[in-house]
Amino acid sequence: MKIYGPYKGKDGRLRCVVIYEDGKRKTVSYPRLLMENYLKRNLLPEEDVHHIDGDVLNNDICNLELINHSDHCRKHSIKYTNDVIVSCIYCGKEFTLTPKQQRGLFNRRNEKVGPFCSRTCSGKYGADVQRAAK
Repeated sequence: MKIYGPYKGKDGRLRCVVIYEDGKRKTVSYPRLLMENYLKRNLLPEEDVHHIDGDVLNNDICNLELINHSDHCRKHSIKYTNDVIVSCIYCGKEFTLTPKQQRGLFNRRNEKVGPFCSRTCSGKYGADVQRAAK
């Protein structure tokens, strides 16, 4: 088995490419590879590696913990369990985002803007951007 990396992915996390004896390639999370090496066994599919301090670049073995996948998801979803008060980026009005709206806004990987308090503010913002581009 050969291991290449680690390299940083688009999301900022470290990964490695593993090439097995039969020629198959697999991209693996660097912290997962470290934990497998530390435990001297392959991790089960339902096992995840969690960064204790929340810094995904701190891959020191004392900052990594083995955790069940469902517990890991639950631990990271805590930030979306309460309503949050935010300001509209167009008019400045304060309004409340529900947890469902927060997931839609903050999990975007593309370059969308927001939050807006209404469709009216969103439309006015878009018109201003188009006018400025001309």
